Amino acid sequence: MTGRTSTTALWLALTFATCGAHANAPAPGREGAVTHAARSFYAALTCEPGQRLDVEDHAEHCARLEDYRARNRAGFLDLAMPFIARHRPADLPPTLLYPFAGADLLTSLVVHPDAERYVHLTLDDGGPPDAFERLDPPRRKRALRTLMDDAARWLLITGYNSTDSLRRTQKEELAGVLATTLLGLAMHGGKLVELRYFEVLESGELRYLSDEELVRGTPSLPRRLTYRSFELRFKLADGRERVLQHVWANLHDTWMGRTPGAGVLAFTRSLGPVVFLTKANEYNLWRRDFSVIRDVALAQARWMISDSSGVPTRYLAGTPWRLEVHGTFLCDKADIRKKNREILRVNDEMVRHFAEHSKGPLGFRFGYGDCRNNNHLMMHFRND
Repeated sequence: MTGRTSTTALWLALTFATCGAHANAPAPGREGAVTHAARSFYAALTCEPGQRLDVEDHAEHCARLEDYRARNRAGFLDLAMPFIARHRPADLPPTLLYPFAGADLLTSLVVHPDAERYVHLTLDDGGPPDAFERLDPPRRKRALRTLMDDAARWLLITGYNSTDSLRRTQKEELAGVLATTLLGLAMHGGKLVELRYFEVLESGELRYLSDEELVRGTPSLPRRLTYRSFELRFKLADGRERVLQHVWANLHDTWMGRTPGAGVLAFTRSLGPVVFLTKANEYNLWRRDFSVIRDVALAQARWMISDSSGVPTRYLAGTPWRLEVHGTFLCDKADIRKKNREILRVNDEMVRHFAEHSKGPLGFRFGYGDCRNNNHLMMHFRND
């Protein structure tokens, strides 16, 4: 991305010429167009030596990213990773499921660094890897500043994704979810191996999109939606390849009960046993109308970790689950309980549980603070 590099459109043309219009994989010996664009963007966005974004204040961006990196490591990574490792059960499934994930690969890798597969379910579109290149220079500058002021700062400093912040990056026509995901990968020193996009079929199977389909759409997926769901293959320091599958999904019961939600539900059930992570989800798992994804958690998870917005005590009766809590929880963040009487009752139950069972202070933020900004964390363990 030094200067005016080739756009994905050019690479698509080259790919069509050499691979054929409907190829789902690059020709032998050459890198796919999408992966090439993603690698170039990742290298420049994360300030790899000799790489720069074509924007006048790239040096300022790199200095700011380094500040974010240092603050995240001191305030989160160096504290959360050993704490969670001490409490994480042995012999966990190799798949992590993270509903309401936004772009938070950062926390997925903290919670289950040995997983092979990370599945994020979210309402946020992934976006194309060449979105930044498509902008003219003034808009690039504004888009990069929005990314760092909003989505990146929320994740790396505040400790969770804000849906509003991610969508503000989309308004700048920057693929903020993909970009923020890549920044999270960079915090762990990851190497990008491959990027692909897919749609979820009604059967729950994933169908990977060809370069041509990304541009033109498919019979079941309009062109404006082709970049919603993506698969990112990457490596960490141990050299093992892992995969993130970012699946666009509305997790409300109504959507999950009909097409295309039924396909997402079938896909989710096909994962089998999982580690279940969630945080900062607006307390949706406290509500009766998010019962489908909550039931997935209770049935398929072998261990769950969350802030207070995870599965509350009232849904644990008659199940093999035991809830362990850390830190302080005095009331929900943002006073959501005042807008929903059901949430109010759950809030009171959770306040009592923390008061009676907390194992002591928590030294780092994990998702939401409570209404008074207290740190807290929940872990669910199975007794069977």
